[in-house]
Amino acid sequence: PIVFFFIARGRAHHLRHLVLAIGILAVLATGWSATRSRNIAGDMSLLGSFHNWAGRQSFWMIYWGKRPELKGWEKNFGWNTAQGNASFIRPENGPQSRKLWNLIVEIVSENPESYRALEPWMERAQQRPDGTYRDDYEEYFGRFDGDPEALADNFFIQPNGFYTDYVPEELRKRLGLAGMNQFLGSVAIETVSAQPGLASLLAMFSLSNLLSMFGIDAEGEISVQISGKQISLFPVFTYWNKTHYSQIPYNIGGCAEAHLPTEMQREIITDHKVSFPISNALFPLGNFLRNFVRNAGGPVALLVCWFIPFAPQRKFLLRLAAVTVPYLVLACALGYAPYSRYEPAVHPLILMLAFGGLLGIAKKWNDLKHARF
Repeated sequence: PIVFFFIARGRAHHLRHLVLAIGILAVLATGWSATRSRNIAGDMSLLGSFHNWAGRQSFWMIYWGKRPELKGWEKNFGWNTAQGNASFIRPENGPQSRKLWNLIVEIVSENPESYRALEPWMERAQQRPDGTYRDDYEEYFGRFDGDPEALADNFFIQPNGFYTDYVPEELRKRLGLAGMNQFLGSVAIETVSAQPGLASLLAMFSLSNLLSMFGIDAEGEISVQISGKQISLFPVFTYWNKTHYSQIPYNIGGCAEAHLPTEMQREIITDHKVSFPISNALFPLGNFLRNFVRNAGGPVALLVCWFIPFAPQRKFLLRLAAVTVPYLVLACALGYAPYSRYEPAVHPLILMLAFGGLLGIAKKWNDLKHARF
């Protein structure tokens, strides 16, 4: 709508159509917000918001989700932002972080059943290659039973994916959805403020994500060691793989058979029998196109987008770039990367930048030819 507003502002009949389109979008947005607030969140005070997740997402990224990448950059630069396996988020960062420690102690002290109820679900959550199961409940909760302070300490000492579900959910029960999101966001902001080096790590991580969407492996080029990722000798065509979520095996780690009802297990197995052949037929082509756009179209877009000001349609293309570039920067800062479900939405933008730049080169070339003759 922003781009088309500037295009249509000089023509009244175009502007009327644009206003109508914006009106429809406003109705749809209001309807979604109301439905989400009433039926999903169960809290009509959230009306007017589209999500309450940015704070929790920022907290998750720093605490657990993107720790391997941030640790890799930290090790490469020889910094000591967080020692060993310790979390970047820790009580000494400031009052909000200390408040988080206190809240965890209160939650565990007042309602120990909130984590004890997790035992049957966690005791078979992860299966080892030899068929045995890790006792994740004992590792993260059981050994601290009766000692709330020790469990709260371990939340910061031993970051893991179980705490990132348990603690925010318990905070939601106490603070409400919006309150939980705002509080975890304030902890994340406080962490970045208390550790200036972390801001640089996040900036490098975001830039690396941005370049990866254009097929360039920045981490490999400066030998940043990321767990589970091989370093390539080439800066491009290193991100070439199938979509990870195109085929999810049944009963990973024995989780489905351990916890799902029999009827649901049969439903999943039947769904796999139907969907996997379709996936096998369609995804190879889709994977090739997705990888090709990223690895071939991405570098071309970076090389030629600077010629957009010379394109015949430069007004449209410059406004498109003015919207696309901030979107890509923000999205990659939040975790957009190759093979994610968000990636396909970025590909058309990359192609438009590439073709806009190519049009600018063609126009410049023609101008030079005519000037010569």
